[in-house]
Amino acid sequence: MPPISIAADMSTTRSVILLGAGLFGTSLALRLVRSGFQGSIHLIDTRTDFTSPQRWSSWERVDQTVALTAPDRSWGSFRVRFGSAGTRRELRQWQYVQRSAPNFYRLAHAELRASGVCQFHLGMPPQSIQENGRKGYLVHLGDLRIEAPLLVDSRRSPVMPGPQEILPGPSWWQSFYGMVIDWDREVLDPGCVTLMDFSGFPQPLGFGYVLPYSKTRALVEYTVFHDQPLELEDLKSGLRQYLNRNFPADFRHLEEEQGWLPMTTHPSPAFRMPGWWYGGIRGGAARAATGYAHTHVQVQTKFMTDAIMSGKLDFPPETPQPLAWMDKVFLHALHEKPLLARKSLEALFAATSGDALASFMAGSPNAGTITQIVWALPKIPFLAGAVKDLASHYNRRGPLPNEANPSSGGHFSPSNA
Repeated sequence: MPPISIAADMSTTRSVILLGAGLFGTSLALRLVRSGFQGSIHLIDTRTDFTSPQRWSSWERVDQTVALTAPDRSWGSFRVRFGSAGTRRELRQWQYVQRSAPNFYRLAHAELRASGVCQFHLGMPPQSIQENGRKGYLVHLGDLRIEAPLLVDSRRSPVMPGPQEILPGPSWWQSFYGMVIDWDREVLDPGCVTLMDFSGFPQPLGFGYVLPYSKTRALVEYTVFHDQPLELEDLKSGLRQYLNRNFPADFRHLEEEQGWLPMTTHPSPAFRMPGWWYGGIRGGAARAATGYAHTHVQVQTKFMTDAIMSGKLDFPPETPQPLAWMDKVFLHALHEKPLLARKSLEALFAATSGDALASFMAGSPNAGTITQIVWALPKIPFLAGAVKDLASHYNRRGPLPNEANPSSGGHFSPSNA
């Protein structure tokens, strides 16, 4: 779809409404301010407190990044473990990094408040959102009325729907619960992340995850890929089992975090219309095959900032081809044979270099890396997934993946947002 020009409206009102002040909304506002945007940015969120423990992990090249801030921590190697067997990979051109959400919000919100451009509306859920002709949209916040030609929505749904309710297509969930833990003795290798430890878990795709901050402190999580979100108590039980099997019992629990991320190639809802965008998780920023979202959020916000500053609105970028197609095939295989999917991950990590895996996880592999990864995977289940995906396109009489219009999708009424 060609870009939609709103130059006339932007030249008069120069306003942008951002629904949601999380990672996406705050990042977009900050990019606009740093790009010299001279209009009004309205940052709206039901929250007033942004200090809750939360961390964003991602893969980044050592020599370049799309992120707005430097990482708080970084690691140059990772390991995976399947039963008694394990694989360690060193990173040379890439690194695994983590950012603290409270630190990011503290610094970013202070910069936004000092800019004189961004207005915060916190603790104020919108009462209604109305179309307002060529003027765009009208948002009611109590007695306050905010009008802008562009509205960008990154709010999470109050109750996340089940995978079958998102959209037709392969969908799973990543459920996790973790704690920051201190031990009285040295038990960790601070330079190596335990990315996936499948040993001893009843769930075929349940695994431990360890981010070491020192020899005595780490974030330890239990994560499960499943076709339904897991209950919090089940996640806590899994983490306790993992800690009992692998670490000394004399530890102190400092912080905790939990989350449920959709793993789907179809953003929820499938909404495309001029002047109302979706971003963040709701706009498809979470990578379907991995759940990583931070890098994709940065790509989305950079794209949107460029579009706003140029006075033209393109729809948010989709996952680059052929990765969206590869993610669909992976999710089909995951759904059909979870145990085989676990063995496929084992084969992938055993046969692929650290930098190749990092570039794939980050969503920016080259053709050689894609070939290397495809060659490492078991052929029959993934070929079956590919055939099933192609058949679903034919059944819907839709385009093949490389012909798909990234801006196509079902209509979503603003009144239902």
